[in-house]
Amino acid sequence: MADFSQLTIEQSSTTAKVTGASGRVLAVLGPNSDNSGAAPTHAASADDLPANSDAGPRPRRGPPPPAVAHWNGSQLVSESQNPRGGKMTRTYELSPDGSELFVSTKMENPNLSEPVTYRQVYDRAKAN
Repeated sequence: MADFSQLTIEQSSTTAKVTGASGRVLAVLGPNSDNSGAAPTHAASADDLPANSDAGPRPRRGPPPPAVAHWNGSQLVSESQNPRGGKMTRTYELSPDGSELFVSTKMENPNLSEPVTYRQVYDRAKAN
């Protein structure tokens, strides 16, 4: 959650990128991303292998790759799949006056009786 303490959004006519406080890219839209609409999956982690697997060295656990995003009207929507099942959908949208950013996150998991949704509200940073 520390990455969500401050967001930086860069947008051009053909790209959009959301970066967290640590510099990690959280969502990306553009010519170098796969905007086919299919939700990306996370990179394999050590938790993806059985406990007594002879599959060789376990991969390093690291941050998931950025979610590939698409536009839904004025909303930037990113979707990602969890390798253990479940899906996370994050929607970025400006307030009508442009002074706030609303980030809604919906997490779906077969272990939950219903999806969990939460919303964060960001104020626009003051110009230096």
